[in-house]
Amino acid sequence: MRKRLRIGLAILVAALAAGFGWQLLHQKEPSYQGRYLSDWLEGVWYLDGGVDPEAEKAVRQIGTNAIPYLLKLATTKDSALKTKVTAILPEKWFVSYATRSTHNHFSAAFGFDALGSAAKSAVPTLIGLLDDKDDDIRQTAARSLGSIGPEAQNAIPGLIRHLSDPNQDVCVCSVEALNNIPPKSVEEVPALLQVLNSPPKELFIAIRVIDRLGEFQSQAKAAVPAILPYLHNQDISTRDCAAKALKQIDPDAAAKAGIQ
Repeated sequence: MRKRLRIGLAILVAALAAGFGWQLLHQKEPSYQGRYLSDWLEGVWYLDGGVDPEAEKAVRQIGTNAIPYLLKLATTKDSALKTKVTAILPEKWFVSYATRSTHNHFSAAFGFDALGSAAKSAVPTLIGLLDDKDDDIRQTAARSLGSIGPEAQNAIPGLIRHLSDPNQDVCVCSVEALNNIPPKSVEEVPALLQVLNSPPKELFIAIRVIDRLGEFQSQAKAAVPAILPYLHNQDISTRDCAAKALKQIDPDAAAKAGIQ
């Protein structure tokens, strides 16, 4: 009898502790229309780039109060065991065995996309996350900075650096982020030129770098020798991009190369 009583008390204490833990976890989490932010974001990662209008509206209504929580989601890391298990799973099983960190990273990126420029106060922290050891965290940081847009101009040097990231997804997100952030300073040119001279493993990265160099016009003349070989690339869009950039940067060099 006493043993049953002790077991019952233990279960009761555990339940109370779990309830208290749940309340403690949510007490600082913002909410909208009676639902916590985490509830609004729960299913967005299944959208695969799609839009949940209601969740988007909820994030915007919560506003900048959502930023600390979104940053917390962006920095989630799984245990070493979970990471190893996910790495060996077939891709078709990934959705059914997605880790908590994957879910949270998608949610964070969705949240920053909904907030846009209103999340500018998160830029310094996101810039720091670009250098995290975790590939997914770097990817999430780059995506989020691109969503913030022109207000994230201080992130340009870090994003350019990650055009050469060993993880292809980080490269892609860095390119897309730079598409949304206008050039800030001619100081970008040497960094962009360094990427082009590497050369990039992926052609789409070279195209984006050449296109961005063209925006600096005559201030990017040092890049002309690195751009010229792309005029003879097998890909027509690459050739067109190189021709356009050369005309912007150095019309005389473009004419000598036979560009009309």
